Amino acid sequence: TAFGRNVSPEWVESELLASGAVAQALVFGDARPWLGALLVAAPGASADALAAAVDAANARLPDYARVHRWLRADAPFTAAAGDLTANGRPRRDRILARHAARIESLYT
Repeated sequence: TAFGRNVSPEWVESELLASGAVAQALVFGDARPWLGALLVAAPGASADALAAAVDAANARLPDYARVHRWLRADAPFTAAAGDLTANGRPRRDRILARHAARIESLYT
Protein backbone atom coordinates (compact mmCIF):
# COMPACT_ATOMS: atom_id res chain seq x y z
CA THR A 1 0.00 0.00 0.00
CA ALA A 2 1.01 3.65 -0.01
CA PHE A 3 1.86 3.22 3.68
CA GLY A 4 4.51 0.57 2.97
CA ARG A 5 2.49 -2.49 3.99
CA ASN A 6 3.09 -5.56 1.87
CA VAL A 7 -0.14 -7.50 1.50
CA SER A 8 -0.41 -10.67 -0.55
CA PRO A 9 -3.54 -10.24 -2.69
CA GLU A 10 -4.02 -14.03 -2.79
CA TRP A 11 -4.44 -14.08 1.01
CA VAL A 12 -7.24 -11.51 0.93
CA GLU A 13 -8.81 -13.10 -2.16
CA SER A 14 -8.96 -16.49 -0.44
CA GLU A 15 -10.81 -14.92 2.49
CA LEU A 16 -13.31 -13.36 0.08
CA LEU A 17 -13.82 -16.64 -1.77
CA ALA A 18 -14.51 -18.52 1.48
CA SER A 19 -18.02 -17.08 1.76
CA GLY A 20 -19.50 -18.81 -1.25
CA ALA A 21 -21.09 -15.58 -2.50
CA VAL A 22 -17.91 -14.59 -4.36
CA ALA A 23 -16.98 -16.73 -7.37
CA GLN A 24 -13.84 -14.77 -8.31
CA ALA A 25 -11.95 -11.93 -6.64
CA LEU A 26 -9.09 -9.66 -7.61
CA VAL A 27 -7.63 -7.50 -4.84
CA PHE A 28 -5.61 -4.39 -5.67
CA GLY A 29 -4.01 -1.54 -3.78
CA ASP A 30 -0.43 -1.17 -4.94
CA ALA A 31 0.72 2.35 -3.96
CA ARG A 32 -2.82 3.15 -2.78
CA PRO A 33 -3.96 4.17 0.71
CA TRP A 34 -6.14 1.05 1.11
CA LEU A 35 -7.17 -2.14 -0.65
CA GLY A 36 -9.99 -2.51 -3.12
CA ALA A 37 -11.45 -5.56 -4.82
CA LEU A 38 -13.09 -6.48 -8.08
CA LEU A 39 -15.62 -9.23 -7.38
CA VAL A 40 -17.48 -11.71 -9.56
CA ALA A 41 -20.63 -12.88 -7.82
CA ALA A 42 -21.47 -16.55 -7.52
CA PRO A 43 -24.64 -17.55 -9.40
CA GLY A 44 -27.64 -16.12 -7.58
CA ALA A 45 -25.61 -13.94 -5.21
CA SER A 46 -26.99 -10.44 -4.73
CA ALA A 47 -25.13 -7.21 -4.05
CA ASP A 48 -26.13 -7.60 -0.39
CA ALA A 49 -24.56 -11.08 -0.34
CA LEU A 50 -21.34 -9.66 -1.79
CA ALA A 51 -21.30 -6.89 0.80
CA ALA A 52 -21.81 -9.46 3.56
CA ALA A 53 -18.97 -11.57 2.14
CA VAL A 54 -16.63 -8.56 2.20
CA ASP A 55 -17.67 -7.75 5.77
CA ALA A 56 -17.08 -11.36 6.87
CA ALA A 57 -13.66 -11.48 5.20
CA ASN A 58 -12.70 -8.15 6.75
CA ALA A 59 -13.62 -9.47 10.19
CA ARG A 60 -10.98 -12.20 9.77
CA LEU A 61 -8.27 -9.87 8.43
CA PRO A 62 -6.03 -7.34 10.19
CA ASP A 63 -6.86 -3.68 9.55
CA TYR A 64 -4.10 -3.15 6.96
CA ALA A 65 -5.38 -6.07 4.83
CA ARG A 66 -9.08 -5.19 4.81
CA VAL A 67 -10.97 -4.34 1.63
CA HIS A 68 -12.31 -0.80 2.00
CA ARG A 69 -14.23 -0.58 -1.26
CA TRP A 70 -15.17 -3.04 -3.95
CA LEU A 71 -16.69 -3.24 -7.41
CA ARG A 72 -18.80 -5.92 -9.01
CA ALA A 73 -17.21 -7.13 -12.24
CA ASP A 74 -19.30 -6.95 -15.38
CA ALA A 75 -18.40 -10.50 -16.42
CA PRO A 76 -16.46 -13.45 -15.02
CA PHE A 77 -12.72 -13.63 -15.60
CA THR A 78 -12.04 -16.22 -18.31
CA ALA A 79 -9.03 -17.63 -20.11
CA ALA A 80 -10.80 -17.04 -23.43
CA ALA A 81 -10.97 -13.32 -22.70
CA GLY A 82 -7.31 -13.31 -21.65
CA ASP A 83 -8.11 -12.66 -17.99
CA LEU A 84 -6.72 -15.97 -16.71
CA THR A 85 -3.62 -18.00 -17.36
CA ALA A 86 -3.92 -21.59 -18.57
CA ASN A 87 -3.90 -22.81 -14.96
CA GLY A 88 -6.59 -20.34 -13.85
CA ARG A 89 -4.55 -17.62 -12.19
CA PRO A 90 -5.69 -14.06 -12.87
CA ARG A 91 -3.68 -11.89 -15.22
CA ARG A 92 -3.75 -8.94 -12.86
CA ASP A 93 -2.30 -6.33 -15.20
CA ARG A 94 -4.81 -7.13 -17.94
CA ILE A 95 -7.83 -7.16 -15.60
CA LEU A 96 -6.75 -3.97 -13.85
CA ALA A 97 -6.16 -2.21 -17.17
CA ARG A 98 -9.62 -3.15 -18.43
CA HIS A 99 -11.29 -1.83 -15.30
CA ALA A 100 -8.90 1.09 -14.72
CA ALA A 101 -11.49 3.88 -14.92
CA ARG A 102 -13.88 2.17 -12.49
CA ILE A 103 -11.03 1.34 -10.11
CA GLU A 104 -9.77 4.90 -10.21
CA SER A 105 -13.25 6.11 -9.26
CA LEU A 106 -12.94 4.20 -5.97
CA TYR A 107 -9.97 6.33 -4.96
CA THR A 108 -11.37 9.76 -5.91
